[in-house]
Amino acid sequence: SSTTEKTMFRFLLVLFFLATPSFAIKCYKCVNENGVACDEEHVGTVIECSRCYLAFGYHAFEYWERGCARENLKAGCESLHELTYCVCETELCNENFQTAGLEPAT
Repeated sequence: SSTTEKTMFRFLLVLFFLATPSFAIKCYKCVNENGVACDEEHVGTVIECSRCYLAFGYHAFEYWERGCARENLKAGCESLHELTYCVCETELCNENFQTAGLEPAT
């Protein structure tokens, strides 16, 4: 995997999820980079946000991220190419995709 691909992938995630401050609920925050564990079992630290998000992607490497969602993103889950993400609005809802509202595949 090239550094350019990783940088572009992270830039797209930041573009989607960069938080605007307006705090109301607790969310998990983590990113699996620089040796930090962030995956299905490692949910990170608890922070305050107005809304939460959870993202998972695979593009030459596995990528997990949890944190505060931007206000302009609607609640719900979507998949775009190799990225699946959910925006949710309840306490600690970004623990996993089930708690974030992703419907199981049928």
